[in-house]
Amino acid sequence: MQKDYKRATYYVIGRTTNFWDKPICAMIKELVMKHKLPWLRFKMANSRFTNLGELLNADLSKKVMTGITDEEMMDETCNCNALSLCEDGECLYGGDCRKKMVIYGLKDKTTDKIYYGKTVQHLKKRTSQHFQQVWSLVDYKRNPNDPKKKAAAMKSDSFAYHFAKLCGDCTNSNQSRAKLKQVVSVEVIWQGEPIQCTKSARTRACKICMVERKQIMKALRDDKHKVINENDDIYAACKCSTRFHKFAHIDSDALRTRLTQKKVTPKRKSKKACGHRKPVPPTGQENRQQTTPELVRLLESPNRLIDTNVPGLP
Repeated sequence: MQKDYKRATYYVIGRTTNFWDKPICAMIKELVMKHKLPWLRFKMANSRFTNLGELLNADLSKKVMTGITDEEMMDETCNCNALSLCEDGECLYGGDCRKKMVIYGLKDKTTDKIYYGKTVQHLKKRTSQHFQQVWSLVDYKRNPNDPKKKAAAMKSDSFAYHFAKLCGDCTNSNQSRAKLKQVVSVEVIWQGEPIQCTKSARTRACKICMVERKQIMKALRDDKHKVINENDDIYAACKCSTRFHKFAHIDSDALRTRLTQKKVTPKRKSKKACGHRKPVPPTGQENRQQTTPELVRLLESPNRLIDTNVPGLP
């Protein structure tokens, strides 16, 4: 019998520290047993709202990072050579070959199926890795007893298994790559902000991973027969790498002055570099104090009134 979810009633209960004597679920169970309501079924979902301090810190962080970009993650112009260009001389990626932190789609022109993926490196570098995995899988099927080729083929994803069927007649990696250029079209679907995406890397809430999952699930809901991805791409853990940023824009005048000023190297070299050592006193003279005329006059006086402020006296 299918449940009638229209009869469900939802309640939102706020909970503060030390306000409830018992957990809410325990209180509901006691009420059900007390009033004999076995038909009552309840579910609980706990959620936490963002407090004012977190909202202020998030807004402050956003204002501080305004206008600051990562120099190494900025978009660069196309530098494709004759080997990476298509037969007509056009870039396979439409000039987006050196974009980073993107969600991309690789479409099979023969079947109109699409593979969705993500990358934090250059798009053409990640696509080249896909093409290499296709050839590794094709080469392994011809030599299944080779342990090295087997290890390389075990890393293949759904993209490699799909396009390996089209490249089965290729004899080397160059032929496989040339054929893939003819049947694959590349599209950039989404590009994230590098600094914000890197903050959430290696967590459950990774920004770029969540956008990829949403894109795959949306495509599966529209037409699952047009998607090459498998369920592993949705439930897989985040593999995005964290890194240090190289800021390309600084608004502070003090930091700008510090970075642009010239560094003056000292002319005098260190004693250690020059080989100089501290002179060692002769044997038996380590504890001998230096005598001064004032010290001699005080020691020879009959009253021996010693001023303790004179250096060198006990």
